[in-house]
Amino acid sequence: MSNVIQLAGNDRRISNKIQVSNLRSDEPEGVRFPLVVKDLYVRKPSVVSYENGGYDTFPKLQSTTKALFNGHTGQEIGLIGGRRQDALAPYGKYLDTVYSVLERCDVNLEGVTGKITLSPDTGSLLGRWRIPNEKFEAPCGDHIVPEIGMTTSLNGKFPFQLGLGCIKIWCNNGMTLFNSNAMLYNHKHDGKLDVQIAAEMLSQTIRSIHREQGLWHRLSNTMVMPNKVWRVMNGIVHGKDAEFDVHELMQEYMEGKNKKLNYLRKAWGNYKERLGTNEWALFNLVTDYFTHYPSKTRDLVRLNQSRTSKSREIIEEYLLAA
Repeated sequence: MSNVIQLAGNDRRISNKIQVSNLRSDEPEGVRFPLVVKDLYVRKPSVVSYENGGYDTFPKLQSTTKALFNGHTGQEIGLIGGRRQDALAPYGKYLDTVYSVLERCDVNLEGVTGKITLSPDTGSLLGRWRIPNEKFEAPCGDHIVPEIGMTTSLNGKFPFQLGLGCIKIWCNNGMTLFNSNAMLYNHKHDGKLDVQIAAEMLSQTIRSIHREQGLWHRLSNTMVMPNKVWRVMNGIVHGKDAEFDVHELMQEYMEGKNKKLNYLRKAWGNYKERLGTNEWALFNLVTDYFTHYPSKTRDLVRLNQSRTSKSREIIEEYLLAA
């Protein structure tokens, strides 16, 4: 059961406002900056003709498009292209929107913590807010904590997205939700988000995670054979549509050259020992890989979205398929 503190509406709102105020004061420097739009010019040849038949050419500056810049650092963020300039807003607006949603939701925000990551080119922003007092029980004594995630960008990579995920406390893996409607809002940057509706959806989504608990325990009670473990690893390493030959994959592992496979085999040993030889351990193996396996990319926003999608694909293909 969720341990939502039963507070009256006004008391809940006051408590949440205090917690959100703490989040605002803990924001990292550099995430709130003004936007500057500038014309981009190129030099194109222009010709001047004379009466005697001669002519001269000289370069002429011509505006081709507009670009967006960080008003504090002067760093170029990206081209505006065909998007309306009045639809652009600094990141502070989107952060304030999330804070407004949190203040209005019927959720226990006591102890909420936030982490905000700005991409190197300041073109994308990733925000995560963990809600520790709304935790859920998972098999084998683990606990799962809801986490609100936000992505947005000024360079056209992402729309403004606001969603709910979960984190397992023991292994700090990102959970993949299936029964719950975890996406609260997904839209272009047009400022039309209804804060009250988003707050109500957040409250309802956290309650609906109760249905997800049944799935976790069913997986914990379902034994898994070695061949299926290898098949899941093959799907992770080579893609779910790749051909599977257990003997070839075992030989690949024995050669020790595939770092991803080595990582998965070691992690599987840990989860099998702690959780047992069941599908819940295999579920944890998948979420472990897509949460913790090292990546060279510096764009954490794009990486997070890609890994969440691939984790869902693997689990649906191998653990939830009829």
